[in-house]
Amino acid sequence: MRALHVSIATLAAAVVCMFPLMNGCTSKINEEQIQTVLEAVDKAANEKNADGILAHMADDVVVKVNVPNGRTSKTFSLNRDQYRRLLKEGYRVAQIYEFGRKGTRIKIARDGKSAKVSSRTYETMRNQNGSQRTDSLETATFELRNDKVVITKVESIERT
Repeated sequence: MRALHVSIATLAAAVVCMFPLMNGCTSKINEEQIQTVLEAVDKAANEKNADGILAHMADDVVVKVNVPNGRTSKTFSLNRDQYRRLLKEGYRVAQIYEFGRKGTRIKIARDGKSAKVSSRTYETMRNQNGSQRTDSLETATFELRNDKVVITKVESIERT
């Protein structure tokens, strides 16, 4: 009877791990997981929900933003808390905020533990001073940490 109990427990664990996005149990990153994270992040952005975005980012995430400044550009490097503050301040002053993503390309590492995702992103922010549209090239690094797919690095180059 004990062997039957172990087999049922093993079977139950295997069934639970068949749904990696629901419980984080996974051994390799796949495109579906990444698409699910991107959809959740994009939805949170359009809802002006900074914490919803950060829920999919590692505690040690690094966000680098390259902003054009005339003939030159300036790169800002932000940690998780700095990025949270930036998002919340931007959302606070935006009466209307829209975010979109196109041309997403996913490249998963051979070991399945990380992936690079590149996209073209669009943001439109409207407030009492007018409207601003930003077009950026974004590259995000996804890693498998503690059986969960998280964003560990974002590099964004603004083109506007």
